Amino acid sequence: MESLDVSVENLGNLKLKLTISVPKEVVKDTYEKCYRNLKSKVSVNGFRKGRVPQSVMEKRFERHMKQEALEELVPQNFDKAIKQENLKPAGQPKFSDLEVNKRKPLKFSATFEIWPDFELPAAAAFELEKKEISISDEEKEVKKKEHLEKKITYALKDGQAEDADQVLMDFSVELEGEENANEKDFEYVLGSKQFLPEVEEALVGMTAGEEKEFEVSLPEGHQEEKLRGKQAQFTVKVKEVRAKELPALDEKFFESYGEEVNSEEDFNKLLEKEITDAKEQQDKVEYRAKLKEQLVKQLDFEMPADVLAEEVKFKLKQLEQRPKEEGKEAGSEGISDEEKEKAEKDAAEHLRLAVYFQKMLEKDEISVDENEVRQRFMMNAKMLGMDPNELIQQEYGKQFYQETHQMVIEDTVLDYLTEQVLNQ
Repeated sequence: MESLDVSVENLGNLKLKLTISVPKEVVKDTYEKCYRNLKSKVSVNGFRKGRVPQSVMEKRFERHMKQEALEELVPQNFDKAIKQENLKPAGQPKFSDLEVNKRKPLKFSATFEIWPDFELPAAAAFELEKKEISISDEEKEVKKKEHLEKKITYALKDGQAEDADQVLMDFSVELEGEENANEKDFEYVLGSKQFLPEVEEALVGMTAGEEKEFEVSLPEGHQEEKLRGKQAQFTVKVKEVRAKELPALDEKFFESYGEEVNSEEDFNKLLEKEITDAKEQQDKVEYRAKLKEQLVKQLDFEMPADVLAEEVKFKLKQLEQRPKEEGKEAGSEGISDEEKEKAEKDAAEHLRLAVYFQKMLEKDEISVDENEVRQRFMMNAKMLGMDPNELIQQEYGKQFYQETHQMVIEDTVLDYLTEQVLNQ
């Protein structure tokens, strides 16, 4: 690939000015392409569509053709120039001297900020205390109970309904004389807190075949505005009372876990692994947090002024949105000087960390698991109640994916650094 004629001027404060010369042959070829694209789209009196001479087109549509030529030549050759000079812009460039003539080379300028060059702190500059993982009998019992609770069954019982029992019932609810709900054969576990406390209290002590009517005051904070503070009349008929039964640790129970569990010993190993994995993940989170705290103190290099200003502006805008999110008018509460100062500090810390993570990622032994990025994005999308495939098509979704990618970069680098620090 033929190289461009590029001159680089250092303007100081992490700002560069490139002067880029594009050969006239390239300019002419771009004009020819613009002509071919345009001639089939426009009509000129006296000529058939698609047969308008180029000289006529250039005269009639001079401004349009120049603009189209610049829109192709400038970004294309700017990208080629920064790759040629091995430069990494920190923000959007500002172009100048944008005068194009198909008979002359195009010479234009681009001014932009760059990221700073700095020495990466060595692993010895960080301190972490390695945590040893131990598992208590109590933790095993808690984890075992979690597994057993997922496989509980209910069996008919005589007597009164108690906490943790399941009742099979018909019930209806009336509000101001009108029926609001009517359910048949409804299964409800006492203590699950799906109903109001007053309803649960009324159900406790009931027996199979018993009917009861009672009144409940709906809370002022009810999610449905029309129901707030209203009196609700409940009519309940309990058909069955069932007691909770935990599964036995038998062959049928072990089979539900697949091939990895064939005995109580295997089951206990599974419990220990789950506890260990959870503790290792928690330790990872704590290691990352401690390393970030230390990094913030160690990274003090200069940041590009314009990029930093944009980041501060973004954080201040987030602060301005708080009243709106709290149901107040935007701007009803101003931003204090302390908050502005914190926004500036947070913006600088955020950018320095981002630059550090990116530079660390350039090391040969560190790479981002793109599958992890996709899995996190899908999980987060589902937590938002959205289809990941539909979300990624939206502008917000694309930004969300980039944020997820950045989070995985951060975790990847911090986990790598954790290993280096703990093993030094």
